[in-house]
Amino acid sequence: MTIRVVSARRWLAIAAIAAIALSVSAGSVSFEYGNDDVDPGRYSAFTREELRSNWHGAKRFPILVPARLPAGAEEMDGGLGFNLSNVVTDPVRHPSRRSWVSYYDSDVLGGSFRIFQRPTDDARQEPCGPNVGQPFVQRRVGDVVVTICSSDFSSGNREYWESVTFTGDLEEVGWLRG
Repeated sequence: MTIRVVSARRWLAIAAIAAIALSVSAGSVSFEYGNDDVDPGRYSAFTREELRSNWHGAKRFPILVPARLPAGAEEMDGGLGFNLSNVVTDPVRHPSRRSWVSYYDSDVLGGSFRIFQRPTDDARQEPCGPNVGQPFVQRRVGDVVVTICSSDFSSGNREYWESVTFTGDLEEVGWLRG
C-alpha cells in the first residue's frame, strides 16, 4: 500500500512539472512567433537577423540578396510571389564561409533559382555546380561573382536577374523583416 501512495505522489509531481514546463514553453513560442519583428514574413524563410548571424560570414564576403522584389510579387495573393527559401555554404568549398548558395522560388518569375555566390578568385569550370550545362546568368558584384542558375529561364525572369541590384547591406532590403 505504501508503494502505491509513493508512486501516486511521484506521478502527480511529474505531471505538475510537465504541465508547468509545457505552459512556459508554449508561452515563449507564442511570444516569439506572435511578434512581427521575429516573423520572417512572406518573402523569406529567414529574418535579417538570422541571415546576419547564420550566413553573413566575413565582412569581405557577406551574403548578397536582391535589393527589390520582382514586379508583381507584392500584389500576388496566393502562391509564392517571391521567396528566399534556403541558404547553404557552397558544398564544394565548405566550410570556407566565402561561398554561398541561396534558393529562391517565384511564381511571378515562373520558376526556381539557385544563386551561387563566390569570390572572384575562386575559379570554377561549372558555374552551376553539379548541374552541368544548366542555363545561368552571371554577374560581378564587387569581389564576388554571382551566378543565377535555373532551368526555368525566360526573357522576363532573365531581365530581372540581369538588372536587380544585389546588396550585402541587409538594412537596404525592404522585403526582409526583423
